[in-house]
Amino acid sequence: MEISNLKDYNIELSKGFQPLIDFGYEVEFSLRLILQTELFFPTGHNVVKANDRFYHWVFKNKQRLAIDNYCEECCVPIYEYHSGYISHILPRGGFPEMAHDVRNANILCRHHHTQWENWKRCKDMKIYPANEIIIKELKFDYHVRK
Repeated sequence: MEISNLKDYNIELSKGFQPLIDFGYEVEFSLRLILQTELFFPTGHNVVKANDRFYHWVFKNKQRLAIDNYCEECCVPIYEYHSGYISHILPRGGFPEMAHDVRNANILCRHHHTQWENWKRCKDMKIYPANEIIIKELKFDYHVRK
């Protein structure tokens, strides 16, 4: 389902869905940027606070249908929040424009977070093929040529 305006987005939220991350939704890119600003920068451009909001939001919403969060690579349960469990698929430093796009995040245990950050070793991970698709989508949406 394509979501192109706040009204449709809010209707889906009221039904218990989260179009930014739930399967089957295509959120128009311009709306996605508006939502990212509203969710993570509600009082201006304080990046530290935005990062904290982003990490908490991803931890709360990405696997909200499960009782506990779990590592997307090895399925070990992650019982409590820590920003170290939120791993950017494309690194914030190299792709700052995508730092608060919720598609650009995995929940990973510390071991697999470290493995993902090693570009030679991450290609052996189970999540790599799905993340590769996300990377292509992100680069297309943000017009990144690298």
